[in-house]
Amino acid sequence: MQKNIKQANFLDIESMALGNKLASVKIENCGEETSKIVAEDNLGNIYETPCEQKKIVSKSYMIINNYIKWSKLVIES
Repeated sequence: MQKNIKQANFLDIESMALGNKLASVKIENCGEETSKIVAEDNLGNIYETPCEQKKIVSKSYMIINNYIKWSKLVIES
């Protein structure tokens, strides 16, 4: 079964990561000079960013991975 892929911007995916809503994130190549971020949330929804320069995508990917790691350390009271 093909999952429905939703378009999102980098900030949307970063926000989901910070809020502990993402299960996984990866980079996919769009072409020789560009790539995009593909993320899956905890409910199985797939989000992808527009294709952008690889340097921009790599920086956002590192931020998202840190947010995923840090969000697991947040204790709710």
